[in-house]
Amino acid sequence: MTLAASYSPLLFAECNKPLMNGWAGEWEPFIMGTHDKPAGLDMEILDAVVKASGCTWRSTDVVIPWARHLELMRLGELDLATGASWTQERAEYAYFTRPYRSEYVAIFVRNKDLETYKPYSLQELDSKLSSIGTEFGSTYGKIMGTLLEAMGERVQRVYSNKQNIPKLLGMRIDGYIGFLPHDSMRINKKGYADKISLLPVSVVNTGDIHIMLSKLSNSKEVFKAIEAGLAEIKSNGIFDKIIKKYSDKYAVTYW
Repeated sequence: MTLAASYSPLLFAECNKPLMNGWAGEWEPFIMGTHDKPAGLDMEILDAVVKASGCTWRSTDVVIPWARHLELMRLGELDLATGASWTQERAEYAYFTRPYRSEYVAIFVRNKDLETYKPYSLQELDSKLSSIGTEFGSTYGKIMGTLLEAMGERVQRVYSNKQNIPKLLGMRIDGYIGFLPHDSMRINKKGYADKISLLPVSVVNTGDIHIMLSKLSNSKEVFKAIEAGLAEIKSNGIFDKIIKKYSDKYAVTYW
C-alpha cells in the first residue's frame, strides 16, 4: 500500500505483537490482493489505522471463512476483523471502533422471476419467496433480519454466496442475500448477468461497519490506540484519499 502518510506523534499503544487478521480471500472491492500483499478498501483503511495507532498487523496465510473468523476472535486466536456490523453477541467478545463505512445488501433472484417479485415490498416478500439463501456468520441489519425471522426454516445457510449462485440457478432457492457492490460484481465477472439480477426494492442500508478487536487477546489500551488511529486518519485526509481512490475506480458513491 503506497498512500503517503503523516501520522500524529500522539500515537499510542505499546503493542507487544503484530495484530493478526484472518485472511478472507478476495472480496472485491473491500479485500483484494494476497494475504502478504493485501489491497482493497477495507485493507487499506485497516493498514492506515494500525500504522497510525503505533501497532503492526498481518493476515493469516490461509483463508478463514467469516463464521470461523468470528469464532477465532471470540477465542482470542485472532485479533482483528474488518467489515463488521455491531451485534450484542459480538460485543461480548470484541471491541468495536467507530464506524468507517456503511454496508448495503440486496436480494438476488433469477432474471426470469424479476417481474414476478417487483410489485411487492420487501416486507411482502416473506409470502412470495419459498426459500432464501444466506451466509453463515453474516448479519444483514434489522430490516432484512425481520424478513429472515419471518421466513424461519425457509432460510438456507451456506459458507459463501459462491454456493448460492448454483443453488439459485438450479431452482433450489428462490433468491439469496448479497452484499453490495461485491455480489453484483461477482455476478458480472462470472458471466451470470443475463441470468441473475438484484431485486431493486430489496436494496437496504444495513448500517454502520466497524473494525473489531478481540477482547481476549488485546487490552483496552490497544483498542483505544486503534480507535485513535481511525480518528487520526480521518482528520489528516488519509481516509478521504482511500475512499476517493475506490470511488473513482469503481464508480461507487456510497460506502
